[in-house]
Amino acid sequence: MFLSKIKKIYKFWTKETVSDETPNEPDVRIITSIESLTLFLRYLTLIIVLVGYTLNFFSQAYFLPIFLICIISHIVFTHIVFYFKKYSLFSNPINFFLHLFTITTSVVVTEKEYSPLILFYPLLTFAHLIYTKTKPRPFTVTLLSLIFLNFTIIGIWLWEGIEFASYYLFWKTFMIIIAGFFCYFLLNYINHIRRESYYVQQELLYIEGIIKTILDSIQTPIIIFDEKEIIVDTNTYALQFFQMDSSELIGHRIRSLFFDDTVLGEYFLSLRTQGTIQIDALAISSTGEEIPVDFMVQVFFQNQKKYFFGILIDKREHKRLEEISHLLHRREEEINNKIALLKDLQSDIYLQHTARIFTYITTLKNTLHLLYQEQLGIITERQKNSLSIGIRALEQLEGELHKEFESFMALSKKINS
Repeated sequence: MFLSKIKKIYKFWTKETVSDETPNEPDVRIITSIESLTLFLRYLTLIIVLVGYTLNFFSQAYFLPIFLICIISHIVFTHIVFYFKKYSLFSNPINFFLHLFTITTSVVVTEKEYSPLILFYPLLTFAHLIYTKTKPRPFTVTLLSLIFLNFTIIGIWLWEGIEFASYYLFWKTFMIIIAGFFCYFLLNYINHIRRESYYVQQELLYIEGIIKTILDSIQTPIIIFDEKEIIVDTNTYALQFFQMDSSELIGHRIRSLFFDDTVLGEYFLSLRTQGTIQIDALAISSTGEEIPVDFMVQVFFQNQKKYFFGILIDKREHKRLEEISHLLHRREEEINNKIALLKDLQSDIYLQHTARIFTYITTLKNTLHLLYQEQLGIITERQKNSLSIGIRALEQLEGELHKEFESFMALSKKINS
């Protein structure tokens, strides 16, 4: 039961801490640098221990074979990883426990709790934050370091019959615990930076995808090349323009796409100093067709490297666009003339209908006045009130029509002007 729990805890810790992803290039450089330094320190420790036992500086001779097995195994493991370039193995728990065993045995053979090599335990805790990208546990590493250190030294005390503990060991233990707490707070800060860098990276990928989509949607050949004039990227329209696939364009020199009239080389030479050019050139498609183009190039920087953004504008398209533009301009004039005629006709019709409406309103209003004034016969008070309401309604309608008519005339003057 107890062993199964230990096995479950071990599997949980190793699965959570070991990342299946291949470390990126900066992490690989940092980890390989640390491993190179620790490899040097292991060789140095091995030499010091062997010389110390030869000169009788150290007393734990019975622990020397275990130390040699641990440190030589770790040295062999590190050389194998460097030889096969399997740097992901440095993030494996095997490497962590090899570090732990090597440090512990080195501490034991160099006077136990008085050994200065105990300082390597806090360094192991700090290094573990770099090695493990997903959920590193500084407290777990600190606890394992304390268990290995204390149980090993206490076991040796019992083996040697020592009945009292050294307070110096307690101070070293306290130092390792303080380092664990410091690593915990440092881990929170590192995670904060990682989250921010992740969001920035995702945003950059999103922007890069948008830019790539925009470039592919532009109906103009676009070519990106480096300082050596090697094409590194194109949009889809450039492939259609030259009638080539991406493997035929990317990786080839930009000059191979143009007819070289000896002047072209001078332009490309000036491009490195000026950073921009705009020239007339002859582009050559895969079928051998010569296409007159305007070639415009602008420099930009990415990852501290210089690149050039080139746009090819087909002059044949310009001629067709000019013809279409001229035709559209003529059509626009014809349509404007017809619209003007329609507006004039609409104004005439509006004025005619407005004049008729005013005539009908005036006739109705005069008739109602005659009835109201009892010139066509005597009417009752109730009928007189109804006629008064009708007269006021007609006057209001006449006022609204006057306003609409004035607004229409003002608008017509604006349009005509």
